[in-house]
Amino acid sequence: MDSIYIYETRELDYFTSYLNKAKKIGYNPVVVSNNDLANDKEFAEFKSIYTHLSVNDYNFELNCFARYFAIANVLTNNDPFILSDSDIYLTNKKIVLTDSAFKNVFIGSEGFANGVTVEQISPHFSVWNRDMMLDFTNYLLNAYKRNHQDNFLGEYYEAQKNILGYSATAISDMTLLYMWVHDNKIPYINSNNAGNDWGIDHNISVLSCENAEYRSLHNRKKVEITTDGKINLILESGQRKEMSCLHFQGAYKQILNDFYLGDYKKFDRFSANVNFNQKLHYLAAGNKLKHYKALASQYQDIEAALDDYRDRLEAIPDELFNVKPMGDSWSYAQIYSYSLQEALAAIAKLEQCTQSDCSYTNKKLGFWSWLQLLLSVPAIVKTTETEMLSNTTTTDKFTKEDAVNLIIKCRQRIGAVSSLMHNANNNSRIEHPNLGMLNAKHWFKFIRIHLQHYLKQLQHTENKF
Repeated sequence: MDSIYIYETRELDYFTSYLNKAKKIGYNPVVVSNNDLANDKEFAEFKSIYTHLSVNDYNFELNCFARYFAIANVLTNNDPFILSDSDIYLTNKKIVLTDSAFKNVFIGSEGFANGVTVEQISPHFSVWNRDMMLDFTNYLLNAYKRNHQDNFLGEYYEAQKNILGYSATAISDMTLLYMWVHDNKIPYINSNNAGNDWGIDHNISVLSCENAEYRSLHNRKKVEITTDGKINLILESGQRKEMSCLHFQGAYKQILNDFYLGDYKKFDRFSANVNFNQKLHYLAAGNKLKHYKALASQYQDIEAALDDYRDRLEAIPDELFNVKPMGDSWSYAQIYSYSLQEALAAIAKLEQCTQSDCSYTNKKLGFWSWLQLLLSVPAIVKTTETEMLSNTTTTDKFTKEDAVNLIIKCRQRIGAVSSLMHNANNNSRIEHPNLGMLNAKHWFKFIRIHLQHYLKQLQHTENKF
């Protein structure tokens, strides 16, 4: 039977659910603890030379290293096995370790951001054998002995702080795994790659993998649960990947047991709340949060609208994308091209306002403009088809792939510009043809109203087919 080893010393509400599911689908879960470190001279030596270089708690980081020594002590053969964190949701798809792909190869989950490795390999659902585990514990001892001589880990830590920022930096077991793989030339496969079919999730909150991006919902991966019980994640390409596990890291641990119990609606509500609070802190950037709640809500609605654009796009038949249904109705391609390119133009104006690269005026909004924004009434600029075509990509050549790229670009741009909102001066304004002089907060709200309005236009076009 395929074995999973879990090092756990805490009382967790989801751990029993995890163990029961592991047994149900055919794994042999083996729980390892501090008892398996008794009289371990190697771990005692490691503990004496360990240098804490992390924003995380000392005991947290030390326990992350301790698990390798503890598991090495209980292994009795060289068969492949899975090392697993406890904050894992196991689906009904079981990994079969007798597959030749797992023989004498280390499989871990390497983090990527914007297509570039973050030089860390997560072991949260990784494949090993005894020889590799012993080799890694030996590497850990030698690495920290060397560090006492030349401080190479300390220097690496300082370099990573400059790259990743202080809040995201640690010399952790994940850092040492990355170094071990490269220094010892370990046969290695990255499970965080769209090309394999094992379905090992890197982190529910991380959308990037080695060579692709996942679709999002509430700023975490969008999870699809099929009628036959499969759990899928969806790449931006539209490809569905059946998962063997989901990694409920960070705040999502709180909802893991509910997910095991099948309360998926609670999972979605929890995700929306986490996303809102993340947006709130992100937009406030150290200022008083209460002034930024409205903006956080706008941001969440913008993301939800872009998710809706993406989902609707997938459902549109390719042969109908450029077809006008009747009369003066716009085609799907025209709506996607116009609405998204206009949104990008509005985001550019928003950015100018956040950087005061525009007019400075204390002239307030007129009453009707204020009322339109208050009531979320679209500020429609009457646009003829001829004018629309002259201002956007020629829609007979505009493809669904073009639409996907615009959605991604809108998401990236609004995310980047949002980080500047806390510096925006209310008197830095750019004129809108109908609404008058708008500041950054006005443009932010306008973008949300604009995107939601053209979602209704998409529904209008759909109803005419």
